[in-house]
Amino acid sequence: MEIYKIYSILNQFYFSSQIVPYTGDDEDYNLALTGLSPGVPYELKIQTLDRNSYVLFTSQDVRSSSTCLPPTQPPSQLAIDAPDARHVRVTWVPVVQSAWKCSEAKVELQVCDFLFF
Repeated sequence: MEIYKIYSILNQFYFSSQIVPYTGDDEDYNLALTGLSPGVPYELKIQTLDRNSYVLFTSQDVRSSSTCLPPTQPPSQLAIDAPDARHVRVTWVPVVQSAWKCSEAKVELQVCDFLFF
């Protein structure tokens, strides 16, 4: 009987090894990895072990990222200043890193041109 050992590795910060028992041919195997940081890249590989935990085969590394979550708060102190008729200056205080819920945060500024007649 073979068993499958799943390793997940994240930039030396996260390491997990879990055993999934072999239940037969033509079976689908899956395992939910929990406690992952949002928006972080992971490398995964699977090893097939024999009864004595001797490694028979090792898969190639597969890379993926966990999904990012929305930040828990928006940027604050949004201000718009018009120094002249053709320019505006937008300023804000960025979201603190603990509120990102992702490995990085980007700011997108959308400008809408409203014309009133």
